[in-house]
Amino acid sequence: MNKKLNRGLAIIIPDKKVNTFIMFIIILGIISGSLFLVVLKDTDHNLVIEKINTFFTNINTNNINNIEAFKNAFIENIIFVILIWILGMSIIGIIINIFIIYLKGFIIGFSLSSFFLVYKYKGLLAALIYVFPTSIINILVCLLLGVYSVLFTINLWKIIFLKEKNYNIFEINEASLAPGGYRGDTRANAARILYLCQKYQLPVILSSDSHGKEHVGDFTYAEEFVHQLMFPETLILNNQLPKLKVFLQTR
Repeated sequence: MNKKLNRGLAIIIPDKKVNTFIMFIIILGIISGSLFLVVLKDTDHNLVIEKINTFFTNINTNNINNIEAFKNAFIENIIFVILIWILGMSIIGIIINIFIIYLKGFIIGFSLSSFFLVYKYKGLLAALIYVFPTSIINILVCLLLGVYSVLFTINLWKIIFLKEKNYNIFEINEASLAPGGYRGDTRANAARILYLCQKYQLPVILSSDSHGKEHVGDFTYAEEFVHQLMFPETLILNNQLPKLKVFLQTR
């Protein structure tokens, strides 16, 4: 159970600093969107009220095509995911990504405050029913996509601009971590290596140390060990083939 939990946390929180930064951007967007109504002109206020009233009128009269609404929302979110993914592969794109994530937060904040503007506390309750559930999903998706796109860009920056530096790739050896190995208990040494690699953002590679074809590509104990220590996935070179190719091609 603890192993699965550690793996889950390592996926959701691959880097605490980057997670905190992206969460700050989302919260900043939500606050900005909530406060934006304050600076709107009366004519714009009236337009917001009209839109909210139309929304509830359509719900009460069953004048909303649920399938069409779902399809439009689905396509919109798929485009958002693809856009973040593509932009996250470039150094310049990360700036646009952060702005897009800020806008997502802004829209959420604006929507929630608009409901409150029109119907006060009843509107807040309506927002919790109609807006809040999808907002939570949006925030989680923004958080995950934002974190991984920032981490990918950071690693890409290091690979491109620091490629002249001659640093080693450290190996986490499967045979050394397997129970009953002839090297004895190497877990303390491996843990120290992982700690220093994470501290100085140095990549590692999981090695099967195979001396026979039956063990080639078997990282069972090494993979389990790095997940137990919540070592960042982004610093493991051979867990994603495209990342390993980029690294090798720039060396």
